[in-house]
Amino acid sequence: MGLDPSESESGCRYQATPIPEFRQIMAAVDVEFERTAFIDLGCGKGRTLFLAADHPFREIIGVERAAELCKQAERNIAVYRSPSQQCHKISAVQHDAGTFTFPDSPLLVYMYNPFGKEVMERVLDNLHRSVAASPRPVSVIYYNPTLQDLFDRQQFLEPVKRTSSYGIYQVRA
Repeated sequence: MGLDPSESESGCRYQATPIPEFRQIMAAVDVEFERTAFIDLGCGKGRTLFLAADHPFREIIGVERAAELCKQAERNIAVYRSPSQQCHKISAVQHDAGTFTFPDSPLLVYMYNPFGKEVMERVLDNLHRSVAASPRPVSVIYYNPTLQDLFDRQQFLEPVKRTSSYGIYQVRA
C-alpha cells in the first residue's frame, strides 16, 4: 500500500467503516458541528470522510500513512457528490498520525482501530500536547477498541460512552 515493509507492521488491516454503525455513533456524539473539524486518523480510501460530510462540520480531514490509500482517497474526494452532503471542505493528507498537526479548532477525532500500540501511544501523546498548547473542545471516537487500555490510562480524556464496539471520549475540562 505504499509503505516501507518496516512501517507496515505499525498499522492494522484496512477495513472500511460500517455505515450503520457510523451513523449510530454520530447520533451519540455531542459536538457543535459547524465549529468542529472532523479528523479521521487512518482514513484509508475515504468512506468515513463522506459519511462525516452528511454533517455540517467546519472541515473534514483524512490522515493516511499509506500512499496508495491516500491517493485513492484524494481521487474519491475529487468526484464525491451527495444530495445529503453538508460539508464540502474535505481533504486527505498523507502523513504519520503520530506527528499530525491538529487544527486549533474544536475537534472530533475518529479512529477505526487504525494502528498498533506504538503508533496509538504517539497519537494520544500528540493529541494531548495539541490540546495542552491550545485548549478547546475535543472528542475522540475509537471504533473497534482493541487498545482500550491505552485510552483508559489517559488522564486528559474521560469516557462519555463506551460499548463493546466503540468508545467516545472528551478532553477533561
